[in-house]
Amino acid sequence: MRAVCFDGTVKAMTRTVPFVNVRRATARLPRIGAVVAAVLLAAVVWVGAAETGRARSGLQLGLFLLVGASLIASGVIGWTRRPVSRIGPLLVAAGLLFLASGIQVAPWPAAFTLGLVVGESFLNVLALALLTFPSGHAGTRGEWMLLVVIVGLVLPGIVIPSLFTDPLDLCGDCPRNLVVVADAPAVADAFRLLATVLAVPVSAAFVVVLTRRWRSATPAARRALAPVIAAGLLLGIVTLGNEIPQLFGALPDRSTVWTRVRLVAILSTSLGFLWGLLRTRIARAAVGDLVVELGKATIPEEELQAALAARLGDPTLEIAYHVPERSGYVDGAGRSTDLPVDRKGRAVTILEADGAPLAALVHDEFLRHDPEILEAVTAAARLAISNERLRADMQAQVEEVRASRARIVEAGDVERRGVERDLHDGAQQRLVTLSMKLGVLREHAAGTVGRDVAVALERASEHLREAINELRELARGIYPAALTDEGLPAAIRSLADRAPMPVTVESLFQGRPPPSVEATAFFVIGEALTNIAKHAPSAAVTIRVGEDGSALLVEVRDDGGGGADLERGSGLRGLDDRVAASGGTLTIVSPPGEGTALHAVIPYDEP
Repeated sequence: MRAVCFDGTVKAMTRTVPFVNVRRATARLPRIGAVVAAVLLAAVVWVGAAETGRARSGLQLGLFLLVGASLIASGVIGWTRRPVSRIGPLLVAAGLLFLASGIQVAPWPAAFTLGLVVGESFLNVLALALLTFPSGHAGTRGEWMLLVVIVGLVLPGIVIPSLFTDPLDLCGDCPRNLVVVADAPAVADAFRLLATVLAVPVSAAFVVVLTRRWRSATPAARRALAPVIAAGLLLGIVTLGNEIPQLFGALPDRSTVWTRVRLVAILSTSLGFLWGLLRTRIARAAVGDLVVELGKATIPEEELQAALAARLGDPTLEIAYHVPERSGYVDGAGRSTDLPVDRKGRAVTILEADGAPLAALVHDEFLRHDPEILEAVTAAARLAISNERLRADMQAQVEEVRASRARIVEAGDVERRGVERDLHDGAQQRLVTLSMKLGVLREHAAGTVGRDVAVALERASEHLREAINELRELARGIYPAALTDEGLPAAIRSLADRAPMPVTVESLFQGRPPPSVEATAFFVIGEALTNIAKHAPSAAVTIRVGEDGSALLVEVRDDGGGGADLERGSGLRGLDDRVAASGGTLTIVSPPGEGTALHAVIPYDEP
């Protein structure tokens, strides 16, 4: 078989899928075997109880089988979902031992002997799972010592007594004990008493260790440990209630409600483990909501950190952003930060994009025991941070375009001011000088030249004056000198005086805005007056110029026929572009027959 690679080459593709399937099937064999063994044990308990009638009641038998099934189910699920953890196999072992303890009710010697030898060793295995959850490893030396003692109690409490127990000492119709070496009830009772004496402080230590573990746990650890520790404490207390009376020779009555209480406590333990797995599923579903939440709009860094911390249940979570220029990481405030690689109780998860580090999540080390939730949340974080980087890059490009537009407009204004100065100080001044000299020449020539020459000189003077006026108007249109010399109010009044329709000016600001803001406002008003003169020459116009502290507000309103549109006419579109280049906004409200109102907001700060 061949496969075409992404680079266009053709390579042979080995058929590894069957081997992978074989490997997966092999990995499932222990779990399948455990389920088969559990079914067989449950069948033996059910049939044996029916044969001998030694089951206390149908309710108690059903509860017994339910507890065994729940232990097996929680173990298989945990074993499947977290194969690197020992908790799943421990729960499966506890479930099998629990069911095996019940086959003592069977009428067959082999089944009876197995149940007798197994006894209540499932409690010891359950204790191991509770103390080492979620990794399957003890965390401290004290926990290791407690585990060793718990395992060691199986020998004097169950195995040795079964070697000296005659079935007739238990019941009149019990099958033969295949492992009995001597009928010595006193020896069996002595070892049972020794085991009970040791079991009481061990059970108390078990409760203390679970309590201390809860009190010292971080918020993230408590979130995961809560159902398991609660069930473990219940089981430990119930076990103490069963063992303490035995110190004084008061053997518990197996037919009482107390037995059912013990079964319920064991059932709660298996359900606690199941709830831990179910909690992972629920948390992963909540991560889907997180992805939707982060994808709705831009989210600030502090809100992103809070959202991730809430989903992980870790208020200490921190985000460090990778900065390639510094070859390191910075926090949300931009300060350099070192990742706590070797700090106890803290862990670092690196987020990568296209093989390059993007950011790092610094979180509670316990979260590594919830790899599915951590993986889902980090995927959402990677998506959100990548989106933020893309948004930031896009915003930077938009800002650069806006700044470029502003620089182009400013450069145009500078050029216009230069042209206006050149016309005013150059051509206009020379024409004025020429006009004065022509006037002097005309006065000197009066009466000494003919009428035709005098008339020609007079016409030349008039044409020269018209040229000067036209040049002055041209210079004023290019960039009014009044705007530079006297400011925006004077320039607006100059526009109003030259307008062919009545114009009212209201200036509601003090001081002088930046030159670029003045120029933009002036050209907005000038173009608006030009449009009004063209389309509504008989309209009355009101010009209002004010400020709100951060921007100049310009309004030009007339009572003409309306119908103005930014999409029509290059003049209005050019104004819109100019205002946008300054970071402002231009709006026109012009319903037909109701006049036109032009509003411009021009910020003082440069974009």
